[in-house]
Amino acid sequence: MKIDLKKFIQQDDPIVADGGLVTALYDKGYYINRSFEELSVTDPQAVREVSKSYKAAGASFLKTNTFNAVLPKLIKNGIPEQHENILRASCKLAKEVANDEVYVLGTIGPLGVVIEPLGPTSIDEARNYFQKNVNIFIEEGVDAILFTSFHDLRELETGLQAVKEIHSDIPVFAQIGIQESMKTSFGSTLEEFVDLTNKYNVDVIGISGEVGPSGSLT
Repeated sequence: MKIDLKKFIQQDDPIVADGGLVTALYDKGYYINRSFEELSVTDPQAVREVSKSYKAAGASFLKTNTFNAVLPKLIKNGIPEQHENILRASCKLAKEVANDEVYVLGTIGPLGVVIEPLGPTSIDEARNYFQKNVNIFIEEGVDAILFTSFHDLRELETGLQAVKEIHSDIPVFAQIGIQESMKTSFGSTLEEFVDLTNKYNVDVIGISGEVGPSGSLT
């Protein structure tokens, strides 16, 4: 039986998380011209097998298969009507594999839109998109919310606001993507990221593996 997540992440021992779901599903023969998140509905066994393999390898955290399951991206893929089905199916699969032995992270990636003042999407619109996912994650009983691979700190902050407005106590993990310059593609620095996450009392922070392991440790 797992212990309280906030206590678990405070331990001194190294903690292992799962790897990429999309890359593992790609290795199973699914090509990039589709929504990998939709596989939680159309081929749940494939998703289940990936999560099981990560758990068997020692992962203490399993991500939901929802990185791109945000409404703007599902609209682009022509399946906006599957939004809720994908989110709920992905949560159920991850929780089934976790079996209350490891933790489930409700995963949210970038919206795929540009937020004002640089783009046409308002802060309120973006917050509403995030809240749709967060609401379902909380209803489905995930252990924490994970924001991953964000480059625009304004977009990330909007997501963090959405979580705090809905459920101020749920643990939150946040990761940004960085380039070799050690900045995001929007020019944000690691120091700015840390300041932002401190502002919202984020529990775990990190960087996505876009520059590889050695680059991440530089």
